[in-house]
Amino acid sequence: MLLLLGINPVKKKKETIIRRHCPHCNDLRNFQEVQYRQFLSLFFIPILPLSKPGTVFTCVTCGYSISGEQAAQSDLNLPSPPANNSNRVLVMCPRCEGPMIIPVKEHRLNVTCPHCTMEFIIKGIKGEIPIASIIDPQQL
Repeated sequence: MLLLLGINPVKKKKETIIRRHCPHCNDLRNFQEVQYRQFLSLFFIPILPLSKPGTVFTCVTCGYSISGEQAAQSDLNLPSPPANNSNRVLVMCPRCEGPMIIPVKEHRLNVTCPHCTMEFIIKGIKGEIPIASIIDPQQL
């Protein structure tokens, strides 16, 4: 008589979706909540639960998973606004929405985002909040 016994995880997708930076994709992605539990299986049919239910958040693009505790922490870790607002300003990257503090200049400033490595131009006059624009590679 042949019996196929094994331990298989059973996963259930939940409705909760959070937006975080995915280290595998290196971009801002949606993470969906997935509840999992280990079961004893007979002929690949889950019969007996062996563990308590756990929760992970999985990137919907690449499948990278983070624990529930990591998802509860703030991912943005916003830097504190500069104390002297006259020469530095906090801006958000137009691609990944990553925060960065840059100096305010009277001329154009080429900036590379430290989060997603996208290059863009900050245009501004000293004392005003600059407007970010994306560099088009064909214009170079």
